[in-house]
Amino acid sequence: MVSITTIKVYSKTKISLNEFKEYDKESYDEVLKKLLYLAHLIKQNPELGKKFLEEVEATKKALEKRHNFRKIEAEMVTK
Repeated sequence: MVSITTIKVYSKTKISLNEFKEYDKESYDEVLKKLLYLAHLIKQNPELGKKFLEEVEATKKALEKRHNFRKIEAEMVTK
């Protein structure tokens, strides 16, 4: 059985966590796991950790572009 718990974070912390989301529906659990993985990776191999973070940023930018394109497409259809 999976156990789920609630943790309290300040609003500012939540906003910071949102910046690490790669997509809108990504859970905070996924974000925290990713950050913990990154922290361990950087501790063991800083260069590999840097590459991982760059890939996360690239994915996030690609998803934002796709979202913006779909938004523009939707606006064109409704006009």
